Amino acid sequence: MPENRNRGSALDQAVIKTAKTLKNRTLIVAISDFRIGNFEESLSKLSHNNDIVAIRIVDEIDYALPKLGTMNFFDKETGQQGFFPTASMIFQNKWKTYFEQTEKRFSASCKKIGAIPLEIHTNEDYVSKLTAFFREGR
Repeated sequence: MPENRNRGSALDQAVIKTAKTLKNRTLIVAISDFRIGNFEESLSKLSHNNDIVAIRIVDEIDYALPKLGTMNFFDKETGQQGFFPTASMIFQNKWKTYFEQTEKRFSASCKKIGAIPLEIHTNEDYVSKLTAFFREGR
């Protein structure tokens, strides 16, 4: 399964710049798929003096890849390339397990650092979901 590396992600750099810029407590909204290695460390730096909403973007392909046979994949963020046997049940189960683990890690990490988690799917009306979320006053 894909490795959680920081290469290609700008989250850590954004956090460093934000921490230097902010002088007062504020609400920070971080939007990502949160698959990078040390997002917890990056966000925890800001959570001490700020309120964090962590919005995780997910897609239906995160749950299950289409069964198209052996496919060549290239991850632009990490530079990794590989062949995935998408029709294999073993591979499909590993893919699903990997995604479930990233879901659990995201939820546990948000709880640990005091961030408010929100998951938005690419096929849903994100405006309505965000509006409802912020109206609730979380």
